Amino acid sequence: MRPASARACCGHLTASALGSHPDANQKGPDVTEPAHVIAFDAAKIAPRITETSDPAIVDAPYRAQSWRHFEAADRAALAGIWEAEPHLERCQCDYDELCHILEGTVRLTDKAGRSRVFAAGETFVVSAGFEGTWENLTPVRKVFFILGKP
Repeated sequence: MRPASARACCGHLTASALGSHPDANQKGPDVTEPAHVIAFDAAKIAPRITETSDPAIVDAPYRAQSWRHFEAADRAALAGIWEAEPHLERCQCDYDELCHILEGTVRLTDKAGRSRVFAAGETFVVSAGFEGTWENLTPVRKVFFILGKP
């Protein structure tokens, strides 16, 4: 069993460990976005690079990049873009995550062995309580929105 502050899936921190990230909502002097509107422009923020190597989570280490465009720690909400190479990791999610696959193919398999494959253009939610595996069958890039328990 992983501690509550461990990553839950895809290199994301569990909802209880969500905290402010210095790159979230970063704005430059030339930003003319309407108030409370956040464009997902990866060129405007530095990627957050995570390496997952814990043998309780993965059999083989993998590296991921994410661009956190929105964070609201008081509501345990987080949104951005995530990408990683093929890998398989064991997940125990304590948050809800909406995923829209931009590139690649993933397979989610629950602890009972039921699985579903999602490809580019598909959208789905992994709800809190999911236990199973997330497998990038190819390099994957996705948009995500995570909502945890504040």
